Amino acid sequence: RQLFDGLMDGYAFYEAILDDDGKLLDYKFLDVNPAYERITGIDIEKLRGRSIRDAFPDSDDFWLKHYQQVLLTKKAIRFDYHYKPTGRHYSVRCFMPDLGENNFCVTFTDITERVRAERNVEAHRRQLIQADKLASLGTLVAGVAHEINNPNTFITLNAPMLKDLWEMSSPILVNHCRSAGIDGIGMVPLEVY
Repeated sequence: RQLFDGLMDGYAFYEAILDDDGKLLDYKFLDVNPAYERITGIDIEKLRGRSIRDAFPDSDDFWLKHYQQVLLTKKAIRFDYHYKPTGRHYSVRCFMPDLGENNFCVTFTDITERVRAERNVEAHRRQLIQADKLASLGTLVAGVAHEINNPNTFITLNAPMLKDLWEMSSPILVNHCRSAGIDGIGMVPLEVY
C-alpha cells in the first residue's frame, strides 16, 4: 500500500461494467492513489465505489473506447490525452493486472509542461529555419549585386579613358577611311564622326 500511495503518477484501479455481449458500458472506481487527487484536483473519497458516468456525467466515450480495447485484447495501451476544460495534457497507460477478469488499471502523468516545451522548441525551430532562409537570401542578393556592380564599376572607371582615346583616334581613323575610299565605319557614315 505504501508503494501505491507513494507513486508520482496518478493511478486508478477500475472494475469494468459490461453488457451481456461484453461491451464496456461504464466502469467503477475501486481505488485511486493520492497522486490521482494531486494531478486531477478531484477528491479521492468522492470517487471510490462510484462509476465514471455517476462521477462525471458529462464524460464522453473516448475513455470507453480505449479501455474496451484493453479488455478485448488483454494488451496494455499508451496514449496522450488533452483535457480541454483544464488545458492539461496527460500521458495515459491502461493495462489489465491479474486481479480479476473485468478489472483494469490506469496510470497517468501530467505532461503539460513537456508539451508546452516541445511546442516552444518547434516554434523556435521554425523561426531559425525562417532566419536561415532570410540569411541565405541576403547572401544571394549580395552576390548578385556584386556581380552586377563589377562590370558597372569597370565601365564607370574606364569610360573617361575610352572617351579620351576615341577623341584622339577618331580623326586618324576617319582620315584613313577617306584615303582608302571607305564611306563609313560599319553602317555609320564618316560624316557622323
